[in-house]
Amino acid sequence: MGRAGDDCRKLALVMPEKGMTGESRVIEYVSKPSESLLCPICHEVFASPVISRICNHSFCDHCIFRSLELEAACPLCRAWLKREDVHVNLALRSLTQELIAYCPNKAAGCTFVDKVDAVNRHADGGCEFHPDVCKHKDWGCSFRGSGVRVKEHVENCPFEVMKVYIKAQNEKLMEMKAMIAQQEDMITALQKTITQGKFSPRPGALDGSDAVDEAETEVVAWPTGDIECRRTISESRTGFTSVAVHGEIMFSGAYDGTVKVFNSETGRLIKSVKGHNLTVWAVAIHAESETLFSAGSDGAIKSWSINLASMMDLKASSDLHSRKVYSLVVNGDLLYSGSSDGNVKVWDIHTLQCLQTMEGHSDGINSLHLLNSTQLASASSDNTVMIWDLTTSAQLRTLNESSSEVLGLTSGSSLLFTSSYDANITVLDLNTYNRVRTLRGHNWEVWQVKYVDGVLFSGSHDHTIKRWDVRTFADTATLKGHKGFVHALAQGDRCLISGCADKTIKIWK
Repeated sequence: MGRAGDDCRKLALVMPEKGMTGESRVIEYVSKPSESLLCPICHEVFASPVISRICNHSFCDHCIFRSLELEAACPLCRAWLKREDVHVNLALRSLTQELIAYCPNKAAGCTFVDKVDAVNRHADGGCEFHPDVCKHKDWGCSFRGSGVRVKEHVENCPFEVMKVYIKAQNEKLMEMKAMIAQQEDMITALQKTITQGKFSPRPGALDGSDAVDEAETEVVAWPTGDIECRRTISESRTGFTSVAVHGEIMFSGAYDGTVKVFNSETGRLIKSVKGHNLTVWAVAIHAESETLFSAGSDGAIKSWSINLASMMDLKASSDLHSRKVYSLVVNGDLLYSGSSDGNVKVWDIHTLQCLQTMEGHSDGINSLHLLNSTQLASASSDNTVMIWDLTTSAQLRTLNESSSEVLGLTSGSSLLFTSSYDANITVLDLNTYNRVRTLRGHNWEVWQVKYVDGVLFSGSHDHTIKRWDVRTFADTATLKGHKGFVHALAQGDRCLISGCADKTIKIWK
């Protein structure tokens, strides 16, 4: 095989995560790919090819799905076509995987040549010519280059010589910052107590009189009153995808694989940890053991200590899921995880040992929700919701009320709320599982639903959050301000917290 010169075709393989975002890599092929291997929409080599069972035309999965969002027809022959009418084209995928390509780091000196899959594994697995930076970049070193050059540089880097002194100074600085942060949190807590009227002298107490004011401090209705964004947190270079709250501490996952820790009252960033290789789609808290769990696109589940003495120290890790993990639920001493491999796994909270795998869905699981201590609901891209008995791990019921992928779940007021890809929210009676109502109002798919004290909040890819009265099913408010997909909703202290692809977290009160 020789080089093809100008005949080499370069392709940006964009691999979308849950239809929300992607990571790109340019692949240069040794010889020009056949025209039959090019997607008729993007005119690039097929990425995750699918085929229509209606007209037998093939496309990249993300290309045809985006096309179908605009018009329910084949872009080539105009045949009526729906999302469920396409399936994976195994033959075409096999052909594209046989293409021979160069390592993406060829320009830096790598000579590796192989099939596309092998090239990707090589690049991901530590190609020594991969672009890198000096390990002392956080201290001020700006050197950049291939892995080989960086390794040579570190031996003579001036920061390497000074690292013992720098580490000692950093430790002192961190101690001072921790002390300042603790004092700020104490001040915030006192201000909050005074504002809520829990710490205020009765009239006359300071001047010795016995006067008593019987008027009670006015309490603003939550969550049914006026609501607006009171704080925006933007301490991230990438979008936020998941949120969990523990007292006044807030944990968030992001596209870049980090888990960030914030003070939810002040919005101050306390810590950021690179926990995963890819997007962190789920975070969950076991308060009793002060443990945070995180999971994401790398299929790994990790547990972290979240006590003040060792904030975000890694305790355990497991990667038994074969695909992305989108949801985590804590129930007593057990952790449940839902994955795009279609399985629910059960884990020991303390050891992160997998105790059981619950199978039943024919497609990926997008969300899990605990109905009570003995029942779990799972939402899937197979258009169903399954109800599980947690004492026996048996399926109690399969709900087929959706004509589209089911994305989110929540419950309250004896109702089950499910959101779906068709932008609808289905309301079911938890006693009979009969459909009560379908809520319509969002323009794009609804990924998040959250029940809070008689109110339902829904977050959508149309950049908005809606509030619904669960007694009348009326749309009572539309919260605007985000400029991207709303990926996460969580309840705080008399507030709603939203995480978004626009790199912000907003606190609504």
